[in-house]
Amino acid sequence: MNNQPVYISAPSIKHANIKISNDDVINKVYENFRGDKSEWRKIKTGISYVLKYCNSQSRFFGLEGNKSPIDYSIDVANDVCNSNGISPDKIDLLIYGGIYREYFEPATSMEIASKLGIEKVTAFDVLDACAGLMHLFRLPVL
Repeated sequence: MNNQPVYISAPSIKHANIKISNDDVINKVYENFRGDKSEWRKIKTGISYVLKYCNSQSRFFGLEGNKSPIDYSIDVANDVCNSNGISPDKIDLLIYGGIYREYFEPATSMEIASKLGIEKVTAFDVLDACAGLMHLFRLPVL
């Protein structure tokens, strides 16, 4: 039996600083759309449907400086360790939950562990988020 202390922490969240509305997302897509109006109506309806079921009125856009999405995950992991008074090398289970995927194999969580200096860890990704709707409803790609 293992008598090591168990640390369970509430998750931490980091995101880009530029906040845009769902309407802004649709307008950005429209700015880059090349097609006729009947095609646009289908695309706008599909995007609106997905955004509605994400149950959020805003998105976060862009990255700070030279940061990649995985750098935000490193920041989160460090925040969680600091708030719980532990060093990353004490972590033995790392779960990455997100939309972005730095790698398909090995898991993005393994890259996070490596960048945190964790040499021995069980790590896995939980992915899909908003893209899950596309799998569920099989929206056509136009």
